[in-house]
Amino acid sequence: TTENECWKSLQDIEVGEHVVVPYGYNKFSSNYQTITYEIPKLTKHCTKNVTLPTVVTEEVAEFLGMYYADGCIKDNHGSFTLNFTNGNRDAMSRICSLSKSLFGVEASVYAKPHSCSIDITAKSLSPIEKALELKRGCVNKVIPSIILKSPCSVVKAFIRGMTLDSCVVKNTDKVFLKFTVSNKLSAKYLQELLLNIGIVSSVRQDTSKSKNVFHVSVYNEWYEKFRDEVGFVESEKVLDYTNTKKTNHNGYMVF
Repeated sequence: TTENECWKSLQDIEVGEHVVVPYGYNKFSSNYQTITYEIPKLTKHCTKNVTLPTVVTEEVAEFLGMYYADGCIKDNHGSFTLNFTNGNRDAMSRICSLSKSLFGVEASVYAKPHSCSIDITAKSLSPIEKALELKRGCVNKVIPSIILKSPCSVVKAFIRGMTLDSCVVKNTDKVFLKFTVSNKLSAKYLQELLLNIGIVSSVRQDTSKSKNVFHVSVYNEWYEKFRDEVGFVESEKVLDYTNTKKTNHNGYMVF
């Protein structure tokens, strides 16, 4: 600490004081997580051959991130479908590619008025819902524990998948990336993971829409670091931007 800094217990921090927060500490697991399945008995007409990944790799993590951002599960009439709604060509291509490489299933793409629907259908895929912690409903989706326990490269891949539900805005003197998540816990986890990577963000609740809507925003030099180290699925979000006012924070930010 410097002469202007001191350690305080949380209950002793007073209104008007600033808090110094470290970032870029890079404390991630070195172990790839194994995936455990509970395989149900399937009838003969539900035996489409699929592949179930056994390790949470970067590809699995990216797919999970895209599910978090734009995915849902449909199981009408005994079927099992992972459905994504996205009209971006890069996103559709990546979802279809991962469906084939991870599960051995050809995804189906259907045009909609202002977007597209991508379906990955196979009853034999149903065990992944529990094994990969796929939650139903936006407010119930949280970053899976198998991601939180994974190496940095896997965490980055998951966040890259999450960028499907984000926007990038560039003004005259600044650029920012804004994620939209549907519960406070996910906003907290995402901000902490970004800090661990070395990317500072801000979190704001959007009460104009719903008490469950939160925005996690990454500005200027931190957008540049995100773009170069995490990346995007959609190429349109990769902006030609260089921040000329970078500040040496020595691994700490003051809030």
